[in-house]
Amino acid sequence: MKKITAVALLSAFIATPAFADYDGVADKVGTVHAGVKLGFTNYVNSPMGFGIYGGYTVVGPNTFKGNPFFSKISIAVEGELVSLGRTSYTYGDYKAYAIGVAAAATYPINRQFSATAKAGLSRTSNIYTDNTNSVSNYSHSYMGLHGGIAGQYHMDSHLGFLAGYDFYPNGYDMMSV
Repeated sequence: MKKITAVALLSAFIATPAFADYDGVADKVGTVHAGVKLGFTNYVNSPMGFGIYGGYTVVGPNTFKGNPFFSKISIAVEGELVSLGRTSYTYGDYKAYAIGVAAAATYPINRQFSATAKAGLSRTSNIYTDNTNSVSNYSHSYMGLHGGIAGQYHMDSHLGFLAGYDFYPNGYDMMSV
């Protein structure tokens, strides 16, 4: 038992220097990030959604040096394209998607976890394609506020897993990882 304890403690001390230059989870100014998300939406008969997103950090940690809370925040401009679901019927197909931009503020909770809140504008579109009569095809678009919250677990300074909730114009929402 003493050997196992000694190996565990020694491993911790050896692994610690690998994180020495990693100063937390907030992105520095100029950092680019990208990701994919898959999750459940409230779209009728097709609860799965898929999206891609990317961003650029414009405000990094230590920008607001006088405040201990705000000096840890990073703010990024993000863009995303999300498929909110698709349903096929005998005579046609329905689909919905969203495209938008948002400002995302990230606050590091500790070295492995961070929380993000975002707000911006999105355009959602509903499209119906009739397989028998093209006159019945229609498309509706809605422009409005988009927002969300998320929590992220950081594997290291370059890779993380994010779980979040986003809401979109026209009543759509998505819970994703």
